[in-house]
Amino acid sequence: MNIVICDKDKMFSEELEDKILKFLMSESSIKIFSCSKELIASIMNCKYDIIILSIYKPASNGFEIARLIRRIDSKAIIVFAAIAQKQVSDNVEFLADGYLIKPIDDVNLEKTLRYAVELKRRFDGNGALTAKLKGGGTIHLRFEDIIYIESSIHYLKVSTRRAVQEYHGKISEAARDLSNKGFAQSHRSFLVNMAYIWCISSTEIKLINEDVLPVGRTYSKQLNERYRSFKKGE
Repeated sequence: MNIVICDKDKMFSEELEDKILKFLMSESSIKIFSCSKELIASIMNCKYDIIILSIYKPASNGFEIARLIRRIDSKAIIVFAAIAQKQVSDNVEFLADGYLIKPIDDVNLEKTLRYAVELKRRFDGNGALTAKLKGGGTIHLRFEDIIYIESSIHYLKVSTRRAVQEYHGKISEAARDLSNKGFAQSHRSFLVNMAYIWCISSTEIKLINEDVLPVGRTYSKQLNERYRSFKKGE
């Protein structure tokens, strides 16, 4: 695991590094950054599995950094570190994959790390979609690259991080086939990869790439339940 700690407190970062190495031992390599600008610059060129991001006042600054990280690498596992639970607890469900409260408790740290490692492995081993393209030929897309699928008469539009592809299929069949691959139906015409969700309201989903998808009334409750389970790694 490639892990990053971003905190302006050098002593805290070094102590946290020692604790992580104690729990994960040879499984991880760790980099430390003292400011978010250095972190973002590094993420543009390197892939990190787990990012531990400290939150200071105003907390909104840290949340914007987390959003930017998600745009660059949707699969990175983000863990907030804060001095008070109220700084992050209301936002952690949609903005991050976990949080730690300073001073860091060893038991909670180990639990959070184990969960983060398992979630990362789950994202990386998801498989691929194979389908016949509208214009002929066959498409192979990794599930992790698919942002959402939209029904379009007799075809499905697949939006990925690189392009939009159309293939033969029905949204009901896609929802059935991808239900255990991290996807959830938000509307009769939309199927979303939950790894790309930024936040959910009663009427729409905002994605980390700033696309907005509708939420149908009949799908809202199940969508929220599935997303909570997804974030918990269930």
